[in-house]
Amino acid sequence: MKRFLDRRIALLIAVVLANTIASAQVWVGLGAQYSFPLGQKYRQRNAANAGIDALLLKQVNCCWWYGAILHFSSLRRSNDAPANLQNFEDQTTLGVHLRYYPWQPMRLPFYVGASLSLSDITVSDASTLTPPLPDLTRTGTNALGVNFEAGYLLWYHCNKPYFFDLHTDISASNLLLKSPARPMLSSLSVGLRLYYRL
Repeated sequence: MKRFLDRRIALLIAVVLANTIASAQVWVGLGAQYSFPLGQKYRQRNAANAGIDALLLKQVNCCWWYGAILHFSSLRRSNDAPANLQNFEDQTTLGVHLRYYPWQPMRLPFYVGASLSLSDITVSDASTLTPPLPDLTRTGTNALGVNFEAGYLLWYHCNKPYFFDLHTDISASNLLLKSPARPMLSSLSVGLRLYYRL
């Protein structure tokens, strides 16, 4: 069942990506963000971390945009993590993204967005623990989760080929599908992106 869901989501992402590339009024975005782990079990293992993301968005009309998002974070171990506790190391996420501008970008450039994403989340090597006591499985690294985002565009104008967005988001990387041995991985992030029209 898990492999079937993974394939269906991956196919959906591929279809959205192909349609976005083939369409007019397409924006590509690159940016960085800083994330703070939420939840006691996650904070016990990992500290706040930086990540990068890339987006490919199609502007359907003034209010609705959609596309694909790719994100990578190198997750840092918490300084307070017990010596016998594994931590999460890297997270790579690919998802479909939908964005809505309630007041149109030219009037008030505020938006809300949501993503459905597949993630690969790795963990530290249990053999480095003192004493070795692995509590996270190294198999089943794939996860299915959601992300909710709000942001504000900077220097956006329909005649300009670029703009920035300042955003914050809350994500639950394995809310919908996760390994039974893993805790919920949720985080709060702030970030900045630069977009350029293709």
